[in-house]
Amino acid sequence: MVNQRADPDARRDGSLERIVRLESRVAGPAGAEQNKALLLETLSEGVVLQDADGRIIQWNPAAERLLGLSGDQLSGRTSTDRGWRAVHPDDSDWPGESHPAMEALRTGRAVEGAVMGVHRPDDSLVWLKVDAQPILDSGGAATGVTVSFSDITVQRQLQLALERSREIFEVALDALEQGVILLEAGGTIHQVSDAAVRIVGFTSTEMIEMFAEGRWETFDVNGNPMPFDERPVYRAFMSGEPVRGEVVGWRHRDGHLILVRVSCVPSAGDVGVLVVAFTDVTEEHRAQMLLDTTLDTAPVGIAVLDGGQRVVRCNAAYAMQAGRSVAELAGSDASALVPTEATTRGQSGERQIVRPDGSLIWVRSESAVIDDVDQRLSILATFDITEQRRMMLDLARFSYLFEHASDIIVVIGRDGETLYSSPSKDRLVGAGRTLLEMVHADDQERVAGKIRSLMTDGQGSGPFSFRVVATDGEWHHLECVGVNLLDETSVGGIVITARDTTERERLAQQLAYRASHDDLTDLPSRGLLEARLNESLALAAHEQRRVGLCFIDLDGFKAVNDSLGHAAGDHVLTEVAERIRQVIRGGDVAARIGGDEFVLLIDPVAGPEEALSVATRVRDRIIADADQLAGPRGFGASIGLALSQIDDTSSSLLSRADAALYRAKLTRDSSIAMADDDTVGLAGQG
Repeated sequence: MVNQRADPDARRDGSLERIVRLESRVAGPAGAEQNKALLLETLSEGVVLQDADGRIIQWNPAAERLLGLSGDQLSGRTSTDRGWRAVHPDDSDWPGESHPAMEALRTGRAVEGAVMGVHRPDDSLVWLKVDAQPILDSGGAATGVTVSFSDITVQRQLQLALERSREIFEVALDALEQGVILLEAGGTIHQVSDAAVRIVGFTSTEMIEMFAEGRWETFDVNGNPMPFDERPVYRAFMSGEPVRGEVVGWRHRDGHLILVRVSCVPSAGDVGVLVVAFTDVTEEHRAQMLLDTTLDTAPVGIAVLDGGQRVVRCNAAYAMQAGRSVAELAGSDASALVPTEATTRGQSGERQIVRPDGSLIWVRSESAVIDDVDQRLSILATFDITEQRRMMLDLARFSYLFEHASDIIVVIGRDGETLYSSPSKDRLVGAGRTLLEMVHADDQERVAGKIRSLMTDGQGSGPFSFRVVATDGEWHHLECVGVNLLDETSVGGIVITARDTTERERLAQQLAYRASHDDLTDLPSRGLLEARLNESLALAAHEQRRVGLCFIDLDGFKAVNDSLGHAAGDHVLTEVAERIRQVIRGGDVAARIGGDEFVLLIDPVAGPEEALSVATRVRDRIIADADQLAGPRGFGASIGLALSQIDDTSSSLLSRADAALYRAKLTRDSSIAMADDDTVGLAGQG
C-alpha cells in the first residue's frame, strides 16, 4: 500500500475534493500521482478511501494516528466491523450502518460536518469532524467513498465545559433570593431568575411582554408614578454607569405595590446587557417608617451624634428639651444639652439646662455607640426628669443596627451531607461546622421535615424559619427557601438560601411588648388585660367555673400629686404596681388602665370568699406604710370586686366591678365592695 502526499495548501484545507482538484496543477499522470501521495502523507487530517462495500482500501498516516490503528488493522476494515465503537454527541451509540461513509455510499450524497466520537483501542475517546464524499460512476452509482476527518476533541471539551459553566450560572442565579433580570439594549428581557418571578408574581413570559410593550410601571416610595427618564433602568442604559441601591415601587401581579431596592449595572464593553438585581424591601420599609414615626413622636429626646459629638439628626422631643428647633440643632455640639461624659459608651449623667428662653429643666442622658465601618455614631437619649417622662430607646437603637446580611447558600446531598456552603455561612456559624449542626434543638425536627419533603417531593419550598447558634454564642433567626436540584448533574443537591432575620424578630417582639404594657409601671395595659380576660371567661364558661375581677383605685392620690409633685406621684404608682406583683398568685394578672386605677384578674377563683381573701391581701399590701411612701397624708386603696356570671363579657364584668368600686369609695376607708349580684359585703381597712 502506498501512502499518498500533497502540497501544504491541501493540508490546511483538509478536503479530498480539493486534493483531486490539485492534480490538475501537476504536469503529467506521474507528477499528479506523486504530489497526491505527498499531500496525503503530510495532511494533519485523517483520510481513508473505502470501496463500494465500505472496505478501507487506502489511508494516510494521520488516519492511523487519529484512529489509533495500524495500517494492517485498517486494511479491509468496514464501518460495521465489531471492533469499531462510535457515539453521537449525546453519547448514544452510533451503529456502523449509519456512519457517514455508509450514508454517502447508500444515498450517493455527500455527508459534511458530522461530529462523531470514536473509542480507540486504548479506550481513549477522540472526537472527530467527518466529511464523506461518494465516488460516482458515469451512471451515478457509488463505487467508493473518500472520508476525511479532523480531531476536534479539544474544541468538544471546551464546548462541554462552557455548557456546564452556563448551566451552573443559571442554577446559581435561580437559587439566589435576590431577583435578577438581564436586559438587552433596547429594553428586551434576555433572562429572568426564579427569585424575580417570586418577588413580582409575574411569569418570565409576562415580564418579557410587559417590558416589550412598555407596560412596566415604576413608582417612587410614596406610590407616585415615576417619569420614564428618572427610572433607574433607563438612567443606567442611557449613562452607561451603574445605578445602585435605589428604592422604587413596582406593581405586583395581584395589584398591590411592592418596594424593591434595585441596582442596575451595565455590562463592560460592547455586550449591551444590563443586569437588574433587586430585593423586596416592602416590610423593611414599613418597619423603617414605623421606627421613624416612633423617633419623631417619642416623648423621649433622641439624637444621633457623629464622631465629633455633633448632632446628625434629632427628634422634636430633643429639640423641645434644648429649647431650639430641629433645624437649628443640626450640626450643633451635643454638649450644649448633655454632659460630655454622657456621649461616651456606657456613661450617663444629669444636668440642669438653661434654655434660650431662660427656662430651666433637668435632663438625664444615656448613650450607646455604634462602631460603623465608615464612621462612628452615637445614639443619645435625653429624659426630662423634671416631669419624669422616660421612654425606652431600644427601638431607636435597633433602627441603626439593621444591616443587610449576605444571603447564605447551602447545598445538601441525598445522604444529608453538606456538599457546599457559601463563605457567609462561615461568618455566621464558623468554619468547620455545617449550618444544620447549629440548628436549635426545638427546630431540628421541623427543619429535618422540610428537607425530607424537599427530597421526596422534588419541588421548592416556601419560606421557613429556624434558629442557629452563631460564632458569638447567640441564637440567630434564619429565614430560608429551599429548592430541589438533585437531578441537576451540575448541582446534585438541595439548595437552601438563608437570610439572617434576627434583628427583625427582636424588633417585632419589642414592638409587641411595648404596645401591650404600661410605660411607667411595666404592668399590662388595658388591651392586654381585656385579651387575657376574654380568654379566661371563655375557658371558665367551658369548664363551668368562675373568675374574679378587682377594680382598684387609690384614695387620696390627687393630694399626693398636688402636695409632692408628679414625680412623687409617679414613684407612688410604680411602688404600688410592685406591691401588687408581690402578693398576687401565679395565674392572676394585674394591669394599670390609667391614672391611679389598677385592675386585677383573679383566675381561677373558687367563690366569693376566695376572691375577697385575694382582694384583702392586695389592699393591705398596697396601703402598708403609706405615710412613709407618700408623706403624712398617705393614701388608701378602694376595691370593687365582681365574680363572672355565665353570660358575662369582659365589658360587663369590668362594669360590675367598677360599680362595686364606686360603692366602696363612698366609705373613704380603703374598703372592698362586691358587685350587687354576688354575695354582698364590705370589708373595711380594720
